[in-house]
Amino acid sequence: MVLVAQQKPLLALAEARLERNEPEKLAALALIYSALERPTESISALKALESQFGRSSPETIAGVYAMQGNSNGAFEWLDRALEERDPGIFAIKGDPSLDSLRGDPRYKVLLRKMKLPE
Repeated sequence: MVLVAQQKPLLALAEARLERNEPEKLAALALIYSALERPTESISALKALESQFGRSSPETIAGVYAMQGNSNGAFEWLDRALEERDPGIFAIKGDPSLDSLRGDPRYKVLLRKMKLPE
């Protein structure tokens, strides 16, 4: 993700292909393909992530949606993460992939549901 932020998506793609953690790999590929303006591959990676890891990694999926600018999709998956008690949801306040959501009123509602300070 650092390489994507540095506008080096081809290097990021090479690194992502080496990732052994499959949910993280699919999340990275969805974002990298998006940065490379390859929407078909981005959607394919995201759909694979959802179908294979939707129950175990909903917070990761929410992060992909948030980073792609889809706040509705991100909040849908954050709600699932809370429902499924995804351990990743408890780092919500420090997760940079969710930065784009912090100004959305739904973010504060989610924090309240989790009994976390706003």
